[in-house]
Amino acid sequence: MKGLFPWKAATMLWAATLLSGWIYSGGEWLLLINALFMIGLVLLMAAGAVFIGQGGLFDNFRRAWKQIKHASRKEFGGFDEWDDNEEKEKKKKAPRYRVAPVCFAVGLVDVILSYVLVAWL
Repeated sequence: MKGLFPWKAATMLWAATLLSGWIYSGGEWLLLINALFMIGLVLLMAAGAVFIGQGGLFDNFRRAWKQIKHASRKEFGGFDEWDDNEEKEKKKKAPRYRVAPVCFAVGLVDVILSYVLVAWL
């Protein structure tokens, strides 16, 4: 295992955000700052969504709906505890992508850079 953080992917994504912001702005600083801030916010939201998805929040919703659906078919006798062993084994086998840290780092750098450029402007 070379490293925990994929620096090459983060550098390429950050260069792409700078280039797309510069192309969008047409060379105007204020539009570049606005573009960097908006791209940074989108990347931060994407990182948050991936982090929540990988954390298993939606798995819990799915299990709860299954149990409610199952309970509605028979006479309600209370909710049973579900078995987490199958879910834990599936999570162990599922690949973990490192998209969230890259998006978070690049989005944070873009937002901070936009604030620094506003102060400098």
